[in-house]
Amino acid sequence: MSPFIALRTGFTCNILNPKTSIFFLSIFTQVVSIDTPLIMQASYGLIIILAHFIWYSGVTLLLSHPSILPCFNKHKQKIDKIAGIVLMIIAIKLALVNYV
Repeated sequence: MSPFIALRTGFTCNILNPKTSIFFLSIFTQVVSIDTPLIMQASYGLIIILAHFIWYSGVTLLLSHPSILPCFNKHKQKIDKIAGIVLMIIAIKLALVNYV
């Protein structure tokens, strides 16, 4: 896969992810009001774009490095299980906090 196709695929995946839209909507409704100047709104957007670019580029470069990729692939199932358990614990805690 060429770098351009990989970038396009990742961008499309992220832009079509409804969780991403909801996440940023929740952030911007806390920070941006009707009185926020347009230049500040644009600045917030550029900061988010830059932060995403740096984060996803860093993760991609790190996890695709020839010395790290085999180790990552070897432990991928364990990583997925641990991440799933952590997310379930967070969900249960949020459900109990909101219920009580």
